[in-house]
Amino acid sequence: MQELHARMQELQALTRFARRLRSFLSSLEAARSSAFSSVRRLLTSLSQFPYAFVAAMAAVGGELKSVVQHLRALQRRLCRRKRLELAKEEGTSDPREHVMLKVQPTATSVLAVFELSGRNSACAARFLAAKNKLNVAEASLSNSLASAIEDAYLQVPFETIVGLLDSPTCPRHRRDLFAAGSFIVETQLYTWLLAQNKKGVAPGRQQLVAEACRLTPKDLPHDVAAMLEQYWKGNGRARSQRKWLRRFRFEHGLQLGRVRVQAVMPLADMQRKAKAFWRWSNYVHAQSSSSGPLLLLNMDETSIALKPTAKVGTAARGFTGHKAVDAASLAETRARFTLMCTICNDTSVQPFLPQVLLTNGRFLGKKAKVEKLRGNLSVWTQKSAWSCHATLRRYISLLGFKLKAAAPGRDYALLLDCAPSHLHGSIKRQAKLNHIRLVYIAAGLTRCLQPADTDLFSRLKEKIAELYRSQQSMSVDGKISPAQWLEILGSSLQSILPAVKWSRAFAKVGASNWQKDVCQSLLFEFGWPSVPTIPPGPPTESEARDIFPKGRSKLDVLSYVHWKQPAAKGQFPYAFVAAMAAVGGELKSVVQHLRALQRRLCRRKRLELAKEEGTSDPREHVMLKVQPTATSVLAVFELSGRNSACAARFLAAKNKLNVAEASLSNSLASAIEDAYLQVPFETIVGLLDSPTCPRHRRDLFAAGRFIVETQLYTWLLAQNKKGVAPGRQQLVAEACRLTPKDLPHDVAAMLEQYWKGNGRARSQRKWLRRFRFEHGLQLGRVRVQAVMPLADMQRKAKAFWRWSNYVHAQSSSSGPLLLLNMDETSIALKPTAKVGTAARGFTGHKAVDAASLAETRGRFTLMCTICNDTSVQPFLPQVLLTNGRFLGKKAKVEKLRGNLSVWTQKSAWSCHATLRRYISLLGFKLKAAALGRDYALLLDCAPSHLHGSIKRQAKLNHIRLVYIAAGLTRCLQPADTDLFSRLKEKIAELYRSQQSMSVDGKISPAQWLEILGSSLQSILPAVKWSRAFAKVGASNWQKDVCQSLLFEFGWPSVPTIPPGPPTESEARDIFPKGRSKLDVLSYVHWKQPAAKGHVRLYKGKPIRTLD
Repeated sequence: MQELHARMQELQALTRFARRLRSFLSSLEAARSSAFSSVRRLLTSLSQFPYAFVAAMAAVGGELKSVVQHLRALQRRLCRRKRLELAKEEGTSDPREHVMLKVQPTATSVLAVFELSGRNSACAARFLAAKNKLNVAEASLSNSLASAIEDAYLQVPFETIVGLLDSPTCPRHRRDLFAAGSFIVETQLYTWLLAQNKKGVAPGRQQLVAEACRLTPKDLPHDVAAMLEQYWKGNGRARSQRKWLRRFRFEHGLQLGRVRVQAVMPLADMQRKAKAFWRWSNYVHAQSSSSGPLLLLNMDETSIALKPTAKVGTAARGFTGHKAVDAASLAETRARFTLMCTICNDTSVQPFLPQVLLTNGRFLGKKAKVEKLRGNLSVWTQKSAWSCHATLRRYISLLGFKLKAAAPGRDYALLLDCAPSHLHGSIKRQAKLNHIRLVYIAAGLTRCLQPADTDLFSRLKEKIAELYRSQQSMSVDGKISPAQWLEILGSSLQSILPAVKWSRAFAKVGASNWQKDVCQSLLFEFGWPSVPTIPPGPPTESEARDIFPKGRSKLDVLSYVHWKQPAAKGQFPYAFVAAMAAVGGELKSVVQHLRALQRRLCRRKRLELAKEEGTSDPREHVMLKVQPTATSVLAVFELSGRNSACAARFLAAKNKLNVAEASLSNSLASAIEDAYLQVPFETIVGLLDSPTCPRHRRDLFAAGRFIVETQLYTWLLAQNKKGVAPGRQQLVAEACRLTPKDLPHDVAAMLEQYWKGNGRARSQRKWLRRFRFEHGLQLGRVRVQAVMPLADMQRKAKAFWRWSNYVHAQSSSSGPLLLLNMDETSIALKPTAKVGTAARGFTGHKAVDAASLAETRGRFTLMCTICNDTSVQPFLPQVLLTNGRFLGKKAKVEKLRGNLSVWTQKSAWSCHATLRRYISLLGFKLKAAALGRDYALLLDCAPSHLHGSIKRQAKLNHIRLVYIAAGLTRCLQPADTDLFSRLKEKIAELYRSQQSMSVDGKISPAQWLEILGSSLQSILPAVKWSRAFAKVGASNWQKDVCQSLLFEFGWPSVPTIPPGPPTESEARDIFPKGRSKLDVLSYVHWKQPAAKGHVRLYKGKPIRTLD
């Protein structure tokens, strides 16, 4: 009885403790100010409780586990408080002197790090702090740990130090050495990574793994070093490599991303330009003599696409049978307009400022009804959609007229960037006529100092894309009319411009408020801890010249600084201007394996049973866990309008069966219909009544969710066909709209809460992730693509294949017909980088690939040729066209790899003269490499390829021309389908590798040409290009056409191609529209003239001479 009484007292005490703990947790969340008193009361009572009993109870899991966690947290707080009290008693100011270390400085791993780092106590201190989960951001703690490690190293016996890096004799010693080695490598790897980022390189997984293996310390024992190398390599598995790289990025504050190519000037120049601009801004503010404050304005032009770039949304994968593209003509995909947009630092004036859209009238019409547009938007139709100084003069006149009405009697200062059209002399005269003072933003710093660039255009274009996709989603066919497009643009301007307080944008770039509110990111960009002292008065002439671009030596910069407003000589005709302007880990995997084994066992039992009974189909013995008479199945059947196929899919999903075959689906549908007829009528009537038990509620919830997700998938495919990839908010709204009205009110409310994720975006993403996985969807953008009607595509493809077959049949040479394909592609001086590991901004290292503005825009044209014979491919010429600006006027072509030549001309663009020269060189090479064979050169229908002189030059060199159907180049040209993507990937890979090995991240012209030649040499001879010709149907009589191409054309198999040459109408289908005067049959019935000469080289150029 005494023991029982003692146990009862313990139980009562434990109950009291649990109550106190619960009250403590609630008070901790409600008011943290009273938390310390609660902690003190609880901690004084903790000594009375048996911790062993509490630990035993906590093993149950769930809530008791959280109780143990709270107890440990309270213990840590008590220890912290004791250290504080001890520090106060001893009079020490730093309580960290009493830090209790779990891993001591004398530990083998700590001493090993100290030894491997070359006795670097700071490195060993970081390792010791990481092991004890301490923060060494403050120098005092780091110094104390370093001193403790040095003292421990001196106190350890000499024999221990000598044998520290010997081969381990026990597993614990091996683990310590492994931990020390991995820490040393990751520390050095982080330093190497920052150096690569400064060069402009974001190393990929393979580069990081190779560097980690290279950095593995040689002083480690052989077996530990081998373990480390296996760890870096992930035992040969990419997944294991990504695992440790994910942890490495998390621990060092890194991220996955691309290093952007950016025009970067020296820091001293940036600082000098910024100070000059700020001094000019302050001077303009000081010179303002109006009654009200100075009205600051900023106008800039930006390009607006007819088809905005889509956000990432949910799109069907290709194998589902639905192709998600935003269908448009080629002209629509390239269409751009110019928006002249103005913001100011006064919200009362902002709604009156003019916003002008420049268009050439091709898409929006010659006469747009501007009076109905929102956002104070006007449309100006002119010859070109580009802005010029004449357009800007007109705009300044309209702006002056609006300002005179909206802000009379005030001074106006208009911030402009240093674009050439903005610096025209007539702009200054026009601004003075309208009493607007011009202030120019420092050249090269527009991206940081112009408010429109820093704050306006990104959010405006996001809003345009959002409204565009919403309007496209609501339309029937996904098409947007010109009036709707203008309405979208006006609504975007109306919702963005008046709603934002743009004075903050001017203040954060230092254009107002005397640089008191300059943002920290801008100061970090300029390398300043705080705003420097800006001297009063106007900027000097040298400072003003720093603001304007180089090469403007004749510009009178002081006339802009010392602005002299001319006396008014008359009224400017504003009315006329206005009239013009009015226009969980491993356990989870074990459970998954167990379930997979159970499924295999059930499958095997069904097979054995089928063999015993002699049945051929084991599906007759399907064992259903969820029966057709279940409430959820019948509810789905009822909610779907008694659609047995829909209910069969639900039943199959519940039983984890595959209903891809019709027989199993039909049998399940029949079983559901039979069950529905056999169930009592009262059960059917009360099926969708308000649930009386939790199980009934769960069944109705599952049925409703399945119905909604099925309809949501159908709606999603319809949106994808329109060219829309709905985002999370659209999907959630549509799911709420599709919730069945026949469900009970409480179940419908539960479903809506489920779709909305209880107001949390994370919960919404969770069910959307499951929805995408179950229905074979993916996250991605719907690309805007020139799409023609399917009948036109089929007609063009058949005509091209018929022409190809006819050319093969006409070949009369001893060897097979040599098929060639030449195409031009643009090669960037700075290739687009792959995703790699880059330091975040807050680490103090900025990862950008520094280049001049001209280098970021530098492009060359590569004329590349492939053929269907691997023995001839190495001899084919590959030509790079350049204007000599970056690679020099005279490139040494004889030393380049990959049979690459460099042609320097006035422009890097290809024209018919360049193509004639290339065909002559190609004919000369073919005569040496494939003598006596017939040649057919596939070309696309670019305008320069259809020039009459190209046909004559090809006949002189005995090369027959075959043109790929216009509009189908992306799927029928071998160079586009197979060559250019892998070539550019190889160029980018070699470029980043060379950049990584360089000292300063710079690539010389000779190195750039070497990279291009090496890429051509490694790609062109290594690939069997005959497969590329066969998969597009240009050879082998269309026997090897790939399935994706047939799917593109809507054919289950290759159609019958009639023999003989294509007719004139079929040939005209191949060539572009508008070429009615082109003699298409002269290309089809190729007549080779009699040879009247031979090809020879003259001054390094192949020419044909007469006998």
